[in-house]
Amino acid sequence: MSTMMPSDTTPRRRTRWRESRGWRVSRGWLAVAAVAVLFTIVLIASRTQTSGVPLAPDNPGQNGARALAQILGREGVQIRSVRTVAEASEAADQAAGAATVLVAGDFGMTGAQARQLQGISETTVLLAPQADLLTTLVPGASYVTRTTASGPIAAQCADPDATAAGSLSETGSGLSTASATATPCFVVDGGAAMVRDGAVTALDSALPFTNAHLAADGNAALGLRLLGAQPTLIWLVPDRVAMQEVTAIEHEDARRWIGPAVWVLIVSLGLAVWWRGRRLGALVPEPMPVVVHSSESTVGRARLYRRSRDTGHAAALLRAGTVTRIAARIGLDRSTSPAAVVEAISVASGRPPSAVHDLLYGPAPASATELALLTTELDHLSREVRRP
Repeated sequence: MSTMMPSDTTPRRRTRWRESRGWRVSRGWLAVAAVAVLFTIVLIASRTQTSGVPLAPDNPGQNGARALAQILGREGVQIRSVRTVAEASEAADQAAGAATVLVAGDFGMTGAQARQLQGISETTVLLAPQADLLTTLVPGASYVTRTTASGPIAAQCADPDATAAGSLSETGSGLSTASATATPCFVVDGGAAMVRDGAVTALDSALPFTNAHLAADGNAALGLRLLGAQPTLIWLVPDRVAMQEVTAIEHEDARRWIGPAVWVLIVSLGLAVWWRGRRLGALVPEPMPVVVHSSESTVGRARLYRRSRDTGHAAALLRAGTVTRIAARIGLDRSTSPAAVVEAISVASGRPPSAVHDLLYGPAPASATELALLTTELDHLSREVRRP
């Protein structure tokens, strides 16, 4: 009677796989994937956190204020970014009042929330406040409408911060005040770009402190003096949702119907697609009876123009094609007027505007020879615009 020996087929197969070329290739790909995952994790972890919220201190865009925040940080000012009035009040209490509160927009702020900002800090700066917040913190102040717009605006007041800035870019509609204690600065046409009443300073626009306009005129100097007077800057950019002060019960009630509503929409969309969707079969290839190359059709059309002696229509097509190519190259829109096109091409090519106008919008050629000359000149113009 023979004895049954256990089979070692499976271990042998594993050994062959590990020693085979496929295993070596797999290990290489696994190593590459591991390195890629590790690199992605390191990149995400080391990436500077930014936002796209207008006037936010971490927004590097044109409408952000990251440049001003970084300059203040280098000057030793501690910036606390908050999104609600309650957070601003808590931060002011922690700073023991030695702080500046910057209210960068107040959309969604109620009158009660505006009154909570009264007296919570040494200084308060309002950027383009709405009427309720403006009248609450700066009694007697209101917006006016200027009849003319010309900047920059000189300080024209005794305020030390405005005098140090010298001038400010004109960006808002202007402020007026009926308070005897208020000091209007940067006044033009009866409207002030800045009004200071005690510890509160209001600006009619936030644009001077954005990344796009900070370097213009005295915007940076005014921003540094207004916002860097205290060791702590509480930067309030109100969040519309957080400012509503929704309770936990209301939030939970809202979550209960959001899920079913989403499923109802998904099912409705699926039924609509099943009902109205066109049921198409598989694509059936159909051989074309003849293949006409684009060059052949172009040559044939040109011969038709030559046979009919329609030099005017051919010239119009050549000029339109040249204008389209050059406009796309120098960044002009389709809605740009011919005068603006001529001016831009004149600057890009160095030719006089009259010569460019005659070449692109002049009279039609009367013969094939003139058409050939026009074609050569249009080609030369395209080459000149192409040069750096």
